[in-house]
Amino acid sequence: MYSCVAIAAGAAGEERDGSARPGYLPRVEAFERILVRAPNWLGDVVMATPLLRTLRETWPRAHLAVLVQPGGAAVLEGLPFVDATIL
Repeated sequence: MYSCVAIAAGAAGEERDGSARPGYLPRVEAFERILVRAPNWLGDVVMATPLLRTLRETWPRAHLAVLVQPGGAAVLEGLPFVDATIL
């Protein structure tokens, strides 16, 4: 079973002192499996790769899978921070 998290682009969810910013989800350490639905367009899949890298850096022990159209799978092939692609 995969975790479902809404991630919005923007500033980090913590203040400099480590306290949570109002309106942001707290940092969660316990994700074991993360599924990302990739965009449909090839260029958008390319632009989503920094998000995938950030997810890996944030949750290094989680299994990171990406649901992607067949055309976008080639973009993700061989990326060290993606564990699986699902077509």
